[in-house]
Amino acid sequence: MEGRDLLRQHRVAIDEACENVMPDSWHGHARLAIRKSDAVPSSIENEAIAKASSIADNTGVSPERAANKLISKIAEKRDN
Repeated sequence: MEGRDLLRQHRVAIDEACENVMPDSWHGHARLAIRKSDAVPSSIENEAIAKASSIADNTGVSPERAANKLISKIAEKRDN
């Protein structure tokens, strides 16, 4: 499990390094929003990222907006 956490940290660091120079259409914004969210458990993080990317691609909204909507839905389910 330690190797998996190290890889995750590396991926987050790369996304954070690119965050300020990438356009709104960059899917890294969604990855960061989901990985930084307290509402999304790490066990479903990758699934949530894939779903947010799919929503963004299919609806034309920004990946970050799709991720934030998904995060809200996950938090709502968790709180009910």
